[in-house]
Amino acid sequence: MEYEVNLNGRNYLIADYGEGVCVLLVLHYLAPDKLSEYKKSLSGREYRLLSVDLSHAWPNHPLELSQSQLNDIASDLHLLADINWLDEIVFAPSTLGTHVFEILEAKLKTRVRLLNYEHQSQLET
Repeated sequence: MEYEVNLNGRNYLIADYGEGVCVLLVLHYLAPDKLSEYKKSLSGREYRLLSVDLSHAWPNHPLELSQSQLNDIASDLHLLADINWLDEIVFAPSTLGTHVFEILEAKLKTRVRLLNYEHQSQLET
């Protein structure tokens, strides 16, 4: 299911697929292939893929975002997690790398963990 949501005054396009432990994937229109990669690797497994497209709210290249903007994105993702009652989130580093994970981890505490390469290979097999 795809829908648009307003978080803290910013619009995001959300794609929500599957059920189970939530894998959170943050994307930007500059890197559209990641969504199909993760959808394919999670297909038929007990995972919920929740992708958040930053491009409507943050049109600049993700590498050009300031620390303040990254903090705003983390606050928006925190709100999204609360709205969706997500108690366990696996953050898949992609567009923003792991830096935003560190900010998100400070906000969500034990509710979020980083998708590591070992875990990612488990998803793909």
